[in-house]
Amino acid sequence: MILPAHQTGTVQSGDVTIFYRKFGAPGRTPVLIVHGLSYFSYDWIDHAARIATEREVVAIDMRGFGQSSCSPARDYKLEAMSGD
Repeated sequence: MILPAHQTGTVQSGDVTIFYRKFGAPGRTPVLIVHGLSYFSYDWIDHAARIATEREVVAIDMRGFGQSSCSPARDYKLEAMSGD
């Protein structure tokens, strides 16, 4: 399967490393895709690519999911996750 063009990277947030996929380029209002339970940024690749025609779209793996690291302090409170 050929994946739509996008960049991947990581960013440190507190005690975790957050993995992300970035599509498109700055333009109209950017979009952040945050998956639900049992999903990952990978599941949103096709959707993100479709809406990234005139804007930047970033899909993340939340802490403890996909390629993001788990919290050593087991901090999965809403405040920590929204801070990511």
